[in-house]
Formats: sequence, C-alpha cells, structure tokens
Amino acid sequence: DISEMTGLKKDATILFMGDSITDGGRTDYSNKTFMGANHPKLFYDYMKKHFPDEKLTIYNTGVSGDTVLDQYFRLQEDCYDLNPDYIVMLLGVNDSWNFYKGKEVFEKSYRSLLDGIPPNPDAKIILFQPYLFEPNEAMQKNCVIPDVGSYIPTVKEMGDVICRLAAEYKLDIIYLAEILEQQHQKGTSYQEMASDAIHPTQMTARIMLDQIMLKLGVKGYEPYFGTYDVSAIENQYK
Repeated sequence: DISEMTGLKKDATILFMGDSITDGGRTDYSNKTFMGANHPKLFYDYMKKHFPDEKLTIYNTGVSGDTVLDQYFRLQEDCYDLNPDYIVMLLGVNDSWNFYKGKEVFEKSYRSLLDGIPPNPDAKIILFQPYLFEPNEAMQKNCVIPDVGSYIPTVKEMGDVICRLAAEYKLDIIYLAEILEQQHQKGTSYQEMASDAIHPTQMTARIMLDQIMLKLGVKGYEPYFGTYDVSAIENQYK
C-alpha cells in the first residue's frame, strides 16, 4: 500500500548504504538509526518534519573507508536484517585508492553486491554515480589522500561501470558526477561542493537530497537547487 501523504509505501523502511559520504561522521556504528550529518540526516529531518504521523524507519549503515567488497561482506547485518523497502547506495570512490585492479575486477565486485542486495524482492534500489573533484591547493591540504586528483580517471571509470550496471539491472541511478559538474558550470567552485575533493559540503548534501526525493517521488517536495538536464548521459546508457 502507498501512503497518500508521502507517496512512499506505508510504514516504509529506508536504508542508506555507503562509505564516509553516507556515514557523515556517525560515531556509533552499532546504532543504525544515527544519521550522521550528510544526505541521510537531511532526509530524516525533512521526513520527520513534514510527515510526523508517518511510521517511517530510516537507517544509515554507511561506514567511512568502505569499499564495495566491504559492504558486500556486511550485507547480512547492514541490509538483510533491516528488510528495507528503499535502498539508496553510494559506493566506489574508496576502491580507487585501495588496490584497484581495473575495470573488470571492479565490475565483478559491484555486480556481486547488486546480486546480493535484495532481501525484499520489491525493494526499490537507487544507485549514485560516484564523483571526485580536481582539487586546488587548499582542497589537497584538507584531504588525507595524497595527490587525490590523480584518481579522477579511475573514479570516472568506476562510474561508467555503475551506470552500465544500473541500466542492465533496471535500477534507478542518480548521475551525481554529471549533476555536480553542471552545478560547477553554473559558477559553484569545486571547493564549495567538497572542501577536500571527496566529502560533500552541506550544499552538496542538499543537492543529493533533492535527487533522492525526486527519485523516490516524495509528495510535495520542492528541490532546493532546481533540476538538471541529464538526458545526454541517460541516453548514453540506454
């Protein structure tokens, strides 16, 4: 049954999976209802404020530093046991500097994760295309990864894999790297979107929230940053 208020399933369970971008500074990994500070927190705050009478369960199982295989090996406790109706997942960037073995190996790992995810065959899965920005000197100083910009080609390569798999598996995908590049072309600096080239500022978290809400079809939601034209990249992966 669909809630007339939210447009989501009644008594829905929403799960956010990912790495530090999703984690957002969670201090207690045993508490999966602690939202951190990024897009899961913004989602939680919006839904609780606008739909206080809805019985929504929202989990964040993002873990800083996670690779695709790290998430795969925690599927039982971080996905199956939670029985989500909606899964929002952003992974990939950590794979680029953790013994990356090439596009084919990454695809095999990500495919294994997708094959292992659905505890609920009716669960709606939304993937994110990963991003990584070209850093200026200040961004690099803020970043724990040496020469972080050198990993941009690898992240783009992994993004291509994820976009192709989303099309193959008929899953929703948010073309985040494309959207953030369009935001940059509107005049927003990369530093304003991620002060260390990796982790989102609150502005970027808001852009991510916009896209999540639009994909979920939450009733009455008005995007903070409007919409972006992703028709070209959509056509690329049809």
